[in-house]
Amino acid sequence: MNTKIETLMFKSPFKMSAACLCAIFVLGITVMEEKIVFCEEIIESSHQVILDKKPDKIVSAGFWRPTNRQTAEALRAINKYLAKLSKTKKEDMPAITTQNSTALTISQVSKIHDGLWKYRVQFIGIKFDNRQVIYCNFFTYDHDKYAGWKHEYVDVSVGGSSFWQIDYDPNTKQCSDLTINSEDLKHQKEPNANSK
Repeated sequence: MNTKIETLMFKSPFKMSAACLCAIFVLGITVMEEKIVFCEEIIESSHQVILDKKPDKIVSAGFWRPTNRQTAEALRAINKYLAKLSKTKKEDMPAITTQNSTALTISQVSKIHDGLWKYRVQFIGIKFDNRQVIYCNFFTYDHDKYAGWKHEYVDVSVGGSSFWQIDYDPNTKQCSDLTINSEDLKHQKEPNANSK
């Protein structure tokens, strides 16, 4: 053994122990941070899928495949975005669309946010000009209707807050274009003719 190293080890065991502890601490924090990134599941990983092709519905855009890390970032950003929207005053609510063009209410956003863990989500990478966006398609699961959801895009035009979509830009880390499906008018109660 090198005598300089032996001398350092025996003369200063405290320095050696402190250096080892610091290295372990730094590595431990790094590992912990990675675990936080990947273990924080807003929606179970078995309820998520990155589709390998662009749906026919999206015609004017190119396709790219997002990574698992990017989709995890998207879910965290969407969770924060919905939490912020659900606490927004009505007059400060941004322009959010529903498929039947009615105004989106804060209670609808709160309902989605509170039950976010119940949804399934399909991630689709789309390119607009030089911009890459992750299109996120959320829906409540019905095995009989959506058994192939991990391979085929789920396209539903009604269903209210059970079906909604949002874009996430992995470069800017911003969410945009929240759209909630219209309610199924066939299942809504008819208003009482005598009430005003």
